[in-house]
This record gives sequence, C-alpha cells and structure tokens, in this order.
Amino acid sequence: VDTEINLPGGIVMAYARTTDVSASRSRDEIHDLVVRRGASGFGFAEEGGAAMIQFRIEGRLVRFLLPMPDEGDFKKSQRGRSRTVAQQRNAYEQEIRARWRRLLLVIRSKFEAAETGISTVEAEFLANTVLPDNRLVQEWLDPQIEQAYATGQMPAMIPGGDAPLALPPGR
Repeated sequence: VDTEINLPGGIVMAYARTTDVSASRSRDEIHDLVVRRGASGFGFAEEGGAAMIQFRIEGRLVRFLLPMPDEGDFKKSQRGRSRTVAQQRNAYEQEIRARWRRLLLVIRSKFEAAETGISTVEAEFLANTVLPDNRLVQEWLDPQIEQAYATGQMPAMIPGGDAPLALPPGR
C-alpha cells in the first residue's frame, strides 16, 4: 500500500495509487469494517460519476459520497504523454480502485480515532450524518460557517430564536 510521498518537482504519490485490490473487494471490506463496529443497514450505490455508501451507527444514518473520475481525464499520462485507449482504460480503472481504498482508509481511521479515545463515533462521522431532509450535516453547516466568518456573528441556535452571539475577536 502506498502512502503519500512528496517528491522533488512537486510530484505527489497518493495512497493506494498502485493498488490491485478491486473496488468490489474494498466495498466488502468497508461493509465488514462498519458491521464489526456495530453498524447496520449498510448499502451502496453507483450512478453518474459518483458512488455512495451509507450505514446506520449509534442511531444515526451516515453517508459517504465518493466522486468517480471521468474517463476523459486519462488521455494523457502525468508526464503529458498520450495514452492508447487500453492505457486510458487501465489508468481509469486504477484510479477507481485507489479511490475505494482511500475511502476504506478514511472510515477505518475514524473508527480508530473513536476507539482510542482521541474522538467519538459521533464526532468522527458528524459531517457525514444524514439529516431528516436528506442533506449531510456538512452541507447544512457550510453556508452557516461561511456567513459567521463573513459577518463575525454566530447564527441563532434555533431559527427565529435568540439573537446571534458575536464571535470572539480574532476569529
């Protein structure tokens, strides 16, 4: 398994760049991992340039969206050389395998952080928790955080509730 290495000239080798583990095996490993950690309701889907997995853990629905590469992005090598159709397909499939391995790494790391007491399951999966309106917490929070930094004012805890609080100086 590769780790990210920064080489001279700005070349970056990313984790799992050369993996030969199939996407389906990585999905199975993610499934086994989350089930071992107490999750239920595991599912995955692929459509239109993205994949999704979701599961329920500690009473919350968690979803990860995994953007897939565009096959057209592999017409040239990293060094700018043209690829044959077969080389393009191989590079595209390699990137799909690598992305699934990276997702496994992310999820495994979140569970490890929770199990060692660095964090909690709730905190680690908060951004990917699905809200009742089907948005992720991160999608709901991003505009509020952006506005808080732009205005220096905290949003109300409850819409229509008390006036927002000011952020401390320097934030």
